Amino acid sequence: MEVVSPKLDTTQAMTTILSDFWEAMRVHFNPQKDISCGGHVHVTPLSLNSKFCFRTLKKIAFACIVYEDFVASCLPQARRENKYCTRNSQSDESGVKQTLAWGKNAASLARVAAEIRSLTTEIDLYFYIQGSRYVLWNFQNIFPHPKTGRCTGTVEFRGGNQFLNTKGTLAWVAFVLGFITLASQEDLLSNFKSSSYVSPTDPSYPKRLNEWWQEIREAARKSKMSRHLPEDPLQMRAR
Repeated sequence: MEVVSPKLDTTQAMTTILSDFWEAMRVHFNPQKDISCGGHVHVTPLSLNSKFCFRTLKKIAFACIVYEDFVASCLPQARRENKYCTRNSQSDESGVKQTLAWGKNAASLARVAAEIRSLTTEIDLYFYIQGSRYVLWNFQNIFPHPKTGRCTGTVEFRGGNQFLNTKGTLAWVAFVLGFITLASQEDLLSNFKSSSYVSPTDPSYPKRLNEWWQEIREAARKSKMSRHLPEDPLQMRAR
């Protein structure tokens, strides 16, 4: 069963709304764990047109690539290995996969930044950052659908664990909001340095992962969601 919520915003009583939903679910259904399933979070800004500007979309897209390993460390194994939320850098026929074909490092990521900066349309960004919609960060909704003309303007995160309770749902929503806020604020696209990326094989990786996680939690304060994030990023695997 797939459940789709109405559009929510962080000025609403999110905890109460989701608590009421899960209470109703438990009364009428018996949700079961299935590792093939996961939670998706769609985000747009709170603005008159509810659309990200193109510059912000570029910032988010680049952060998705730079912080891919950090995000993967927070995911349960079933989501890290799921074909429906493939890492964007490994998405077949994407431009970023070609650029990183010889490995991800500071130099190759600097090339990715330059290529993203050179893109001129939302469609170009979509084809650069993914080859299909089955990726960790999906940008398919940032331009009108060719058949329907519909455009929700959302950036979609597809890597969340199974949403089976209020606590887990709020944690993943808070993470996505924190990630997008941080990506927009720090602007790695313009400020990328060799120290911005740490390989999982680097001895300093665990320390930098925890520093990044605290930055995510701080960014989530803007939407008043930081309290839903655990202190340890690895605890997200069980959310």
